[in-house]
Amino acid sequence: LIKTALDDMRENHQCVSMLVPYMVPYYRKRGWEIVSDKMTYTIKDSQLPKRRKVGGMVERVDSESEDIRTVHDEFVRMRHGALKRNELEWEEYWRWEADDVLVAVYYDANEDPKGYLVYYIANDIFKIKELVYINQEARHGLWNYISAHYTMVEKVVGTNYTNEPMAFLLEDSEIQEEIEPNVMARIVDFEAFIKKYPFDIISIHDDLHFIVDDPVMDCNCGDFSL
Repeated sequence: LIKTALDDMRENHQCVSMLVPYMVPYYRKRGWEIVSDKMTYTIKDSQLPKRRKVGGMVERVDSESEDIRTVHDEFVRMRHGALKRNELEWEEYWRWEADDVLVAVYYDANEDPKGYLVYYIANDIFKIKELVYINQEARHGLWNYISAHYTMVEKVVGTNYTNEPMAFLLEDSEIQEEIEPNVMARIVDFEAFIKKYPFDIISIHDDLHFIVDDPVMDCNCGDFSL
């Protein structure tokens, strides 16, 4: 099944395959490697950021709002490894949510959506499923919204992604953070991939040789000269 899937991807000119593994060693033996981590953070109510002045406002919206998708589409263009969700991905995203999940969108002074927050509150915990923002104004606006709930909760728990400097953006950075592998990737077609790779030609003075051994795709095995 894996070989067939990779062959189909190669025929479709897909150079890279990405997945969320159920078992890292299993996929690592077949050519995938970890490229992104999932970060879980816990912030006590006393550590929530102080209110920052912003030009826009936060408004609760329905989960089917197009503004959520507009923000997410712009967000994935700014981040490595983010999934551009189509109808199927959005359907799966909402499928397993509790009935009491809420969505809030930050709108700037021009009423353009620039960030959103998917969350719910249970057992005195403000649970963030997803916090997405396009600029720092939207980030401040959404955290203003979260901090406004400090009398209702004891802590805020959420998930983040690799290279997002969460702790550095808070006044009290002594928050709890846990890191675990989340996404793995592998090259499907090495020759096609390496032809597209944006090398810094100025700094390369000699030919590059890649000796590749692929446990699944025989077409990738060999000595490649660039």
